[in-house]
Amino acid sequence: MKIKKYDIIKKQYGNAGINNENIWQDIPSAIIDKDSYLWLNNGYKPRVEIKVFHTTESICLYFKVYEKEVAIKHTEFGSDVWKDSCVEFFINPFPEHSKEYFNIEINALGVPLIGVGKSGKDSKRYYFKQNEINNWEIIPSITEPVNGIHGKEFWTLHYKIPKSFFEEFYNKKINGKKGIANFYKCGDETKYPHFGAWSRIVNNKPNFHLPQFFGEILFL
Repeated sequence: MKIKKYDIIKKQYGNAGINNENIWQDIPSAIIDKDSYLWLNNGYKPRVEIKVFHTTESICLYFKVYEKEVAIKHTEFGSDVWKDSCVEFFINPFPEHSKEYFNIEINALGVPLIGVGKSGKDSKRYYFKQNEINNWEIIPSITEPVNGIHGKEFWTLHYKIPKSFFEEFYNKKINGKKGIANFYKCGDETKYPHFGAWSRIVNNKPNFHLPQFFGEILFL
């Protein structure tokens, strides 16, 4: 199986907000398309375009999700957001140094669940509290809970993670490093449950916590 690869370019964007479309024009996309969906065959396969760049201080992400209908029930930090209309970013910036990876799961309302560990078992992962991500910035296009049509052809999610969040954990600097990562689209308890993965997973049952199937990312 061919390994997926994504180059994360470095740029500065001045005083513009991370949800300013102009700053994303030159950023390449990673795509979750109809061939990226696994395990279920209900015909629900929304396209997702993902863009990532980094600055001296941060990693910035943009998800554009082509869903007319969404399900948002979880509004508390650290709740079961994967059951809602949700996008996810799993990353290990230093796989040669550590087997621990982060799972960053955020629903269409911008509510996050963030954990880290070597295993996908919840009992073996550390889940962050809200006061531990104070320096993050998360901007969803949907700003209130919805269960149904939200009024547009797509929804977006922009967020910015301080590099220090990862660097302090791994005790290493990110610049110029090759890491591993995967991008996901899911919605376990939506109208049409679905599981999409940028880097394909080979497993009999739904499971995103399989870092052996992550793609390669390179911080340029």
